[in-house]
Amino acid sequence: MASSIPADAAHGSDNDLESRTSTSTFSADDATHFSYRNGDLNWSGAGGSDGHKSGGTIKGEDVICVTENKGSDGAAGYTIFSLASIDTTDVKKLPLELQTTSASNLPKECLDNYLFHGLPTYLRPAEAQIYILISTLSGTCLAPDFYDVVLRHILEAIGLTDSSYTLIRTNSAHSVREFASKELLQGANEGKKQSVLMLSGDGGVVDTLNGLLESGEKSQ
Repeated sequence: MASSIPADAAHGSDNDLESRTSTSTFSADDATHFSYRNGDLNWSGAGGSDGHKSGGTIKGEDVICVTENKGSDGAAGYTIFSLASIDTTDVKKLPLELQTTSASNLPKECLDNYLFHGLPTYLRPAEAQIYILISTLSGTCLAPDFYDVVLRHILEAIGLTDSSYTLIRTNSAHSVREFASKELLQGANEGKKQSVLMLSGDGGVVDTLNGLLESGEKSQ
């Protein structure tokens, strides 16, 4: 159940977010050459919409994960989630976008490195209370955009929908400390397992620790 603390940071419109999320589709079966070398995924010979052969490369450092899925025809396939840089001089604009590339087959070495096999225990809603805390005022104030453009889609792809976690968007410099001293500390003392995925700078971690300690109560 995604509840949130209203943020005072500006957010882009839905159209803005869509424009920064690109999707490319590629079928490995149509490729004349497909390789995985030095951590990079390369292909060539795929037929483009214009009938010409095309190709491409996804650098290993840009790959987030690969998920297994089934198409509308029931055939097995894969989706590669990766990041791509965007040339921009606007410090208020996220300098990257999320790309998804579909393939019906991938080299074993690629799957060994990137295939998603399941959520760890600390990210399973049945095992722990999951919080995603977005520090809206931290650094260049791009944490909200990173969640909206990248993280939210990745989480959904691996089985963590909006209803699986509690979303918190800070609205002041004291929000993180207050969250830690109230919700986190109370949950810990009640014996609840909790996981926090924090989009913030180092100050967010410090504020969390200080919030847990400032009340004088011990967390279990």
